[in-house]
Amino acid sequence: MATVSFKNVCKNFGDQEVVKNLNLEIEDQEFIVLVGPSGCGKSTSLRMLAGLEEITSGDILIGDTKVNDMEPKDRDIAMVFQNYALYPHMNVYDNMAFGLKLRKHSASEIERQVNEAATILGIEHLLERKPKELSGGQRQRVAIGRAIVREPKVFLMDEPLSNLDAKLRVQMRAELAKLHQKLKTTCIYVTHDQTEAMTMGDRIVVMKDGVVQQVASPSELYNSPNNIFVAGFIGSPAMNFIDCKVKQHNGQTYLVNEDGFSYLIDNQLADYNDKEVVFGIRPEDISYDTTDTPKENCQQVRVDVVENLGAETLLYVSFGEQSVVCRFMGAPKHSVGNNINIALNPNRYYIFDKETGNSLLK
Repeated sequence: MATVSFKNVCKNFGDQEVVKNLNLEIEDQEFIVLVGPSGCGKSTSLRMLAGLEEITSGDILIGDTKVNDMEPKDRDIAMVFQNYALYPHMNVYDNMAFGLKLRKHSASEIERQVNEAATILGIEHLLERKPKELSGGQRQRVAIGRAIVREPKVFLMDEPLSNLDAKLRVQMRAELAKLHQKLKTTCIYVTHDQTEAMTMGDRIVVMKDGVVQQVASPSELYNSPNNIFVAGFIGSPAMNFIDCKVKQHNGQTYLVNEDGFSYLIDNQLADYNDKEVVFGIRPEDISYDTTDTPKENCQQVRVDVVENLGAETLLYVSFGEQSVVCRFMGAPKHSVGNNINIALNPNRYYIFDKETGNSLLK
């Protein structure tokens, strides 16, 4: 087992800087997830750690050993790819055993390790099959098993579930989480799916344009995002954003805009009077208007789209030019075209600087 350290790591492709000054400390036995949109540098960071991409500058350490110039085979890591990368002419047993054979392990040791890994993954009955005879989920288990038998210091996983159907992805997420608890190995997982990140990671690294935006636990990312990008990326449906101005009236602070939006907040933004900000609220923090809701935090809206998901309903509503998504429990109570009143939770909101995107609430 080992810690992993990125110290001021940069990666350029020609004049294009794709990873910018990456500093990250990963603890021994930690399951950490790198998440972000396509092109944010997450897979490149993983490939630099694996030795598949050269580092432009900076240092990468596994344990106390700097691995910048070390060959991939000498780094004691195992990587699981998106496309499984199984040898089609070999059966499952030989695919899992291949790396061990290259390292000159004895036949008895190979058999022990392959059988143990196959038992852990529930694929012991598939050892004689070829990859073409397996389902997508079974191929993914074989690829993971090939990594397990290596008993590496660090597991690297690059979007390993993206080729699976939705139901199987949910199942495999849970299995990977249980597998990590059983193996107690440092694991670095790359995905563009924020749901995967939130459900699997001990900590999550959110990246954008090669820059780390925030490193935190799932609950901290959700409840205390550093900036508007993290706030909008984490959570499904995404957070609602409304452009506003800060206004003082009768000693109280309001957020208002030209669409008739008005929201009463505490006075910690009194110094921002007349400045533009972005108000954020999550769909689940919007409710139907009730008689005990402060009228300053209510809004009349028009229902544009209704999505009945069974246990919950998503309403896409609008007022003026502004659109908002609301999440309500249970079956729909309103139809498209209805005008309804919604209440915005006065204790669950976010405010971001319009220019920098940084959170203004501490």
